[in-house]
Amino acid sequence: MPAGRPSREFTPEQRQEIADLARQGCQTLTISRITGIPDQTLRDNFREVMQKQRALRKLDVLKAQNSLLQEGNNTMAIWLGKQELNQKDKQEVEQNTNLKLYGVEAPIDEV
Repeated sequence: MPAGRPSREFTPEQRQEIADLARQGCQTLTISRITGIPDQTLRDNFREVMQKQRALRKLDVLKAQNSLLQEGNNTMAIWLGKQELNQKDKQEVEQNTNLKLYGVEAPIDEV
């Protein structure tokens, strides 16, 4: 006889609710509080389901963003550029702090 508690059984409705909540972006602790299923039990039994549903949510968000981008939403184009292409608002300017006096190069603080 195996040691420990018997495996918990989940109804199809519970399984669907957990998947739906994860797809809506809920964290595991939130799902636990809503369903009344302990946090660790969710992690032990639904880790892969929750990870997949959260990945699908990200895909949904990306599709919605791309749709806005195609509609000409400039703000979305800028945001996606920053997120996916590492673009920035500010240009970085390199400043040369050396000054040439009479053909001799010296740092400004020494002049």
